[in-house]
Amino acid sequence: MANRPRRTRSSTPTEPANPDQVLKTIVDTGSGAFLLLGENGLDLEEVVGRVIESLTKPETRAFNFDEYDASDRETTGEIVSSAVRSFAMLADVRVVVVRNMQEATDSVGDELARLTGASIAGTALLMVGEKLDGRRKWAQTVAKQSTRFDFGIPKGRSFPAWLKRRAERQGVALSDDAASMLVDFTGQDVWRVASELEKVILYALPRTEITVEDVEASVGLTREDTVYTLTDRIAEQNADAALGIAHRMAQADAHPAYLVGMIVRHWQTLRLVSDLIGGSRQNELSALLGENRTWILNKYLSQARTLRRNRVRSGFRLALAAESAIKAGWEPTVVLDGLICQLTAR
Repeated sequence: MANRPRRTRSSTPTEPANPDQVLKTIVDTGSGAFLLLGENGLDLEEVVGRVIESLTKPETRAFNFDEYDASDRETTGEIVSSAVRSFAMLADVRVVVVRNMQEATDSVGDELARLTGASIAGTALLMVGEKLDGRRKWAQTVAKQSTRFDFGIPKGRSFPAWLKRRAERQGVALSDDAASMLVDFTGQDVWRVASELEKVILYALPRTEITVEDVEASVGLTREDTVYTLTDRIAEQNADAALGIAHRMAQADAHPAYLVGMIVRHWQTLRLVSDLIGGSRQNELSALLGENRTWILNKYLSQARTLRRNRVRSGFRLALAAESAIKAGWEPTVVLDGLICQLTAR
């Protein structure tokens, strides 16, 4: 396969990469340098795996696939260069994966900068990581000379759409409400929501159309049992309702430590909102939170005003203390219940 221009960016940090499009671009291009970065490790790792399966055959993969950790002291630039410049055996192209680019040594980084600046024939070089240190010259060079894909975490309304596309790749049609319910339940955690989707798909077999009722039955929740309704009930100081939601979510496999962490995030947001209100900078709210849905912004504003600044700040401190207690070895269920009772106390 011919080596094609590598300088075209296939996605931007504000437009998360579409896994199917990334796979097609890399497989169609064949040899070349590809930079895959981002916090969405789920999509990123799946693309890497599919590229390896598509470009190499099982019977000759041992000869045509190499993988290195860029942060490992035993991984040198010379070793990586040798692998990239090796010839494919009984195949058109070989695959070299360099992981943990965010922690790459200068030896590896400098060699990658040289490699990506020249024609890479017969090898698909996949450089994988969360990010690059833009202060390093080699990182700037590698980013400029490679075809780059950014795997960001889907945000806001794009998250249910991302989940629906994931279901489609598995031959399943996920309704809008079912997708939203799964996202709300998992607090927009890509790994967790993918796991819950697998459970729902198995539950619904042999049907391929997933509804809210399927989600409720497989996860063991109701439409009201989500991270967002939990934090809403806490902000409303409704202890009984909040505890009920937390217990049902815990029984449905949402770890108490995870729920405490989500409560910390919510109260941290409330603290930011209350500070903006106090400083008469409410117009900055959307930009600060990265959220443009009016109803969500209004909800945060309403909760911050109702609870008032001092209570919000004390609540945030309580949430942080609860999170620290779990890290110190306290029983997570007890800590979660105690935190809910403290935050809802009138």
